[in-house]
Amino acid sequence: MASPKATPTIALISHSSVVSQAELADYVPHYQAYVSRLLKEVYEVDAQIVAPQDSRKPSHAWAMYFADQLNVSGAAGYHSDSHHQPAAYIDVNDEPLFTGSHELAEMLVDPSGNSLYSAPSPDPADKGKEVQILDEVCDPCEDGSFGIAVDGVSLSDFITPSYGTGPGGPFDAAEKLTEPREVAINGYISWIDGHVWKQATNFAGEGFKVRVLGPAGQAKNEGKSLREWVDEQTRAHIARLGISLTSSLAAASTT
Repeated sequence: MASPKATPTIALISHSSVVSQAELADYVPHYQAYVSRLLKEVYEVDAQIVAPQDSRKPSHAWAMYFADQLNVSGAAGYHSDSHHQPAAYIDVNDEPLFTGSHELAEMLVDPSGNSLYSAPSPDPADKGKEVQILDEVCDPCEDGSFGIAVDGVSLSDFITPSYGTGPGGPFDAAEKLTEPREVAINGYISWIDGHVWKQATNFAGEGFKVRVLGPAGQAKNEGKSLREWVDEQTRAHIARLGISLTSSLAAASTT
């Protein structure tokens, strides 16, 4: 599998009757600037973004599929690692340009969806105990109110390496987070604490809450990446709460 610091080609592919392949071509310069100007500076990753006119994915490329409906209930977007080739899937009915940038960033920083980093627990009750945090760079600040303006469009904010360990920032690309391991409104962060997965959420109306997701080895037992398994638990939790995390794109910082 290509290393995270390789330079993959990422192909935008329309499987949608709403967003055409020609419209995806308009996404290319925004995503290219987002990757080469912002992600590359922070994480030393880069990519070539393309939107093939014939809607066919080049054999060597990683794909981002834009569809009218996803086969994963409750997901606006997600990414997976199928046969050692990362792919992302975006629902065109929920801010596809913005959602696609979220999946693009996380796919480039952690292609396999299994990266963890050591840092103090996000749970204040743990009083700084070291845990293993899942490397999802957009989830803690994924709400649209944290969006970054890139050439006139709002794209997903993402955390920086300082977010995990601090003490000094910036902790995110938009420079809106004020402390390490902060969970912004409608964001979440997940980690392994000993033999269990835990997650802190800050969903609107719920406030900051910590819960146990399940055994630390459950993803492996089910043959899934850590990200895939954790995201399933998160979507199920959101469905049980009966809340909507539809992004608000009203407030984007300028980059």
